[in-house]
Amino acid sequence: MDINRLEYLVKKYFNNNITDAEQQELAALVQECEGDTLLKDTLEQIWESYKPAQQMPDYMSNRILHNLFPAQIVTRQDHSGSLPDEPADGVTNERPGRAVRRIPVWKYVSIAASFALVFLLTRWLILKNSDEADTKAANAHVVSAQKGSRSKVELPDGTSVWLNAGSYLEYDNDFGKIFRQVSLTGEAFFDVTHNAKVPFIIHTDAIDVKVLGTTFNVRAYPEENRTEAALISGSLEVSFANQSLKKVILKPSEKISVSNKTIVTDPAQAISATTVQAPSISSVTYLPGDHSVIETSWVNNKLVFRNKPFEEVVMEMSRWYNVNFEVHDKSLLPRRFTATFETETIHEALTQLSVSYNFSFTYDKTKGLFIINK
Repeated sequence: MDINRLEYLVKKYFNNNITDAEQQELAALVQECEGDTLLKDTLEQIWESYKPAQQMPDYMSNRILHNLFPAQIVTRQDHSGSLPDEPADGVTNERPGRAVRRIPVWKYVSIAASFALVFLLTRWLILKNSDEADTKAANAHVVSAQKGSRSKVELPDGTSVWLNAGSYLEYDNDFGKIFRQVSLTGEAFFDVTHNAKVPFIIHTDAIDVKVLGTTFNVRAYPEENRTEAALISGSLEVSFANQSLKKVILKPSEKISVSNKTIVTDPAQAISATTVQAPSISSVTYLPGDHSVIETSWVNNKLVFRNKPFEEVVMEMSRWYNVNFEVHDKSLLPRRFTATFETETIHEALTQLSVSYNFSFTYDKTKGLFIINK
């Protein structure tokens, strides 16, 4: 654990000037080491460095300790096990007939405050989605491209975004104030307006991409095996889920690819699922003749496959043409296909592929899908 980084983030947390991205990083660090004595000692030292003017009230420290150590710490309780009420107007509520067992709470004040951070951050992670759901509903802006279509949008800062089929982009009303942050599901090409003071950040499930001003493509379809970012001009800083301190800087004409697959170390505990990330860096690929970049060819309404497994071909064609497939000939799935389509209909595209790769297809009107046969 990076103690210096932890201390830096905790101080920003206490000073209430921590960013959302930093708070996520801090929460991840805390959760990874929640039972670590070193973590607890560090948090306590940081808290004590603030030298609070007064002690934490008994009812507050008791509540925190009860939440964190319900089985280990006994505070003022009645026979039902309930906690004492919070005081009204600063008066401690003591009731006659209650079995009282006092603990010198002042000894735990700084520790309770330290552990309170753990408790609050853990709750923040658990409640983040539900707490932000109403806010997103009220404040979020969602732009999308339905299957069978592509769309372009201009963000409030002047950034242009092209969305590929089956993709959507979210941003809120605070966009551009401190950060320019968006969340992407699917594929998008960005032409980001330069602003060195306000970085532009794209969040996906597997990676986060930070830029100042550049053109690049991000592909993050959750149903696909990998998430990719391809840089055309400028520079990109890529960080990875669950590895907040690891970063990669891309140069023009480079792309990074990271696995979307997960492994569960303990099937009984979903929290044990960890992302298997094996990032690889390579060069973007070009079409012969016009030398256009294959990774961004869809922006120019070209559907391009280069040595791509048929399983991925039908997945992409399904989004591109807004149709469904049923592949009966499973031997086709791992076979590699190369093709380029621009103005062809789905029937024309499938006919060309079937002739080149020796398979047949039919359209089932009752099911509304294309069936691929031998």
